[in-house]
Amino acid sequence: MISRIFRLFLCLFSLTIFLIVSIISHIFISILCPKYRWIYFSYLNRIFARSLRVISGARVVVEGKSNIPATTGNLIISNHLTYLDGVVIGSIFPVIYLSKKEIKNWPLIGWMTSVSGTIFIDRKRRDESHKYVDEIAKKLRDRINVLLFPEGTSTNGECIRDFQSVFFEAPLSSRSYILPITIHYTKINNEPITKSNRDKICWYGQIPFRKHIWQLLQQRSVEAIVNIHPIIDINKLENSSLGRKELARHAYQIINKEYFKSHQ
Repeated sequence: MISRIFRLFLCLFSLTIFLIVSIISHIFISILCPKYRWIYFSYLNRIFARSLRVISGARVVVEGKSNIPATTGNLIISNHLTYLDGVVIGSIFPVIYLSKKEIKNWPLIGWMTSVSGTIFIDRKRRDESHKYVDEIAKKLRDRINVLLFPEGTSTNGECIRDFQSVFFEAPLSSRSYILPITIHYTKINNEPITKSNRDKICWYGQIPFRKHIWQLLQQRSVEAIVNIHPIIDINKLENSSLGRKELARHAYQIINKEYFKSHQ
């Protein structure tokens, strides 16, 4: 109980420091170099994610480091199991996040995501998808990494849902690379992840966020493996509905194959 409360205190302390630094940074960057605002915040996001990774007790093994691009401005995509995915992947790469718009109204977390440049998406308003695509494409053109979970929601890990193709228009229109990543959690408290304990890490369906994060803070350790695949070169694909679907399908096959290979 004490450990859980202490971790919660550390999370809140880290969040408070991040908010203070972010607000001060916005002021100075607006005066000195507004052009580089979100590049700066992508790196600040990585520092914050690393602090949360340490606090959460997450140990991460990164495979395929040689596939990390030398330049930024890539659409980083991954399967999605829990909110911890963003912390784990964000601790490896400087990124701007995509998130469901409801999070913008959450206390503290909403403020943090807003000042850090998060692109908020209303998945119920498909008629507005072009706005989000344009915003993602602009970030990519400005050489900023964007992290996308194309399943559209997190799962319990039994399957990877089909990728939503609409957001793949962004790398096609900006002619940016796609970096596919497979993430899977192998152990919790040094015990293998099974159906009986997976809900301690996987957050999906109707599981309340507060209840789940309170439970996660109780765990001594979490182990994750992040597989970084070779970049997907989109230069041979057209920016069309067919091109987007083909790209989404290809990315899905790469991530899905690695995920279930590791679960055999």
